[in-house]
Amino acid sequence: MVTCIAELELYSKRKGKTMKKINDKNLKVIYGQLEYVKTRTGVRLRNRYTALYQDGMQPYYFDETISRRVPQSSVEELVRLSRRGNTRDEALHHVKSATVVGLIDTALTSIRTDEEGSNVILQDVLVLQLNDPKLRDVYVYVKQEEAGSYQPSRLGLMVGSNVPVSIVDLKLVQAAERYDSDRPISEQVLEDQYVAVGSITRAEYLINEKFKEEFEASDKNAAHDVMKGVVLFVTNNGVVVQTPNMERVYIPHNFYSYKSRSEILKPKDYISVGDIVDFQVTNVAIDSPTDEEIKNGISGQKVRLVGSRRRLEVHPSDTMKSIYDGGEASIGRILTGYIVKYQPVRGHLFEPEDAPGYTLLLQVDPSLTKDIMEDKQLISVRIIDKPEYDPVRKRYSIRTRLNTIFNPVQDDFYNF
Repeated sequence: MVTCIAELELYSKRKGKTMKKINDKNLKVIYGQLEYVKTRTGVRLRNRYTALYQDGMQPYYFDETISRRVPQSSVEELVRLSRRGNTRDEALHHVKSATVVGLIDTALTSIRTDEEGSNVILQDVLVLQLNDPKLRDVYVYVKQEEAGSYQPSRLGLMVGSNVPVSIVDLKLVQAAERYDSDRPISEQVLEDQYVAVGSITRAEYLINEKFKEEFEASDKNAAHDVMKGVVLFVTNNGVVVQTPNMERVYIPHNFYSYKSRSEILKPKDYISVGDIVDFQVTNVAIDSPTDEEIKNGISGQKVRLVGSRRRLEVHPSDTMKSIYDGGEASIGRILTGYIVKYQPVRGHLFEPEDAPGYTLLLQVDPSLTKDIMEDKQLISVRIIDKPEYDPVRKRYSIRTRLNTIFNPVQDDFYNF
């Protein structure tokens, strides 16, 4: 009897579904008392549970309602792909591109036995569909601990993204039966049935390791090469970008954009999953996981590619310097940006869109309401005075007047 209660659910990237809470009533009905899995050093993992094994429990891949068998026409090719190869280049040739199409929530992934008894391990499992036209009917299952070194804490945020994957195992879930002439063939299983299990972590390491060798062996300064990538997901500390060659590059928030210095904008205001961005790789190293990554169940060394998108932007101080140096010529110049502090008596503080972190004084205007600031609505202002240096505050003082309040509905209409 299969008692794995996980359900195959498709989640949008926006929802970012993650595994059920440890005190979930349904989990307790099935598994009884749950505990967090701990590492050998005693660190508690946030996204992996353990419970006592009970008769009849089996891993998720035995349940046909939540895991799809490998089509018989693809078994031979999957067996070939699951072989590691004698060299790294051979192993790289076995890495496939796949799309994350779903998530099995809190699945029973393994049964472990020691001198104290048997326990089951529960964690989320990603459902991948291979992108190879010849293998489009093949689904690969990747448990959270193999979901990559840069995985988000909410694994469901990966749904919809393209990822590299190595086939690491074909689980035999049903052995072929002997042919019985007294039974219809349609009711008999005459060939072994398999479920494909993969690792994004392994594929990621192979790809990034090759990039590291090429990066270090390059005669020119590869850090100046501009690369393109797509934003896979956004974490609390940075952005994970993937190149067309499937290299994964981590860009810390403060190196993604100067907008990280903004007094009003948050990363969600200027970063979206699926954005295609230009960036530069600035550092390549083999690192151990951070404390935060260990808590998310990430173990083992990884090839970390670190990048910067900010290096391709104009520095905010250069934007402001062009205004200061302009003197009287700057009067009448139009700037777009946001109200960052609403002061209906003294005058508002305005932050130019091209100079995050800098503020200018904006004259009070009846059209300017607090909602405009709270909604982060884009406005344009006109410089009305020559920039004056304030020796007390050690900064320039620039006064502006409202020019335009952009209509977000109309803008969306024309963008569409």
